[in-house]
Amino acid sequence: MSKAESSSCDQVKLDISLSPRVNSVKPSKTVAITDHATALAQAGVPVIRLAAGEPDFDTPAIIAEAGINAIREGYTRYTPNA
Repeated sequence: MSKAESSSCDQVKLDISLSPRVNSVKPSKTVAITDHATALAQAGVPVIRLAAGEPDFDTPAIIAEAGINAIREGYTRYTPNA
């Protein structure tokens, strides 16, 4: 068997299409808001981003300390639903 005929390097075609259920998932509104804010910022509009993502400032020390204290006091679960 020649190298060209070798089956060890044959390529396998895979069906990697997504299921109808996955394809029916709507885009995130949070991501849409973030994309819109990015477009506005790129156009020179001053934007304060409150939708999603990493803030561009450090957590204030008083907030960090309160979080640490809450963890030490055992507050490590989600809050109740409204």
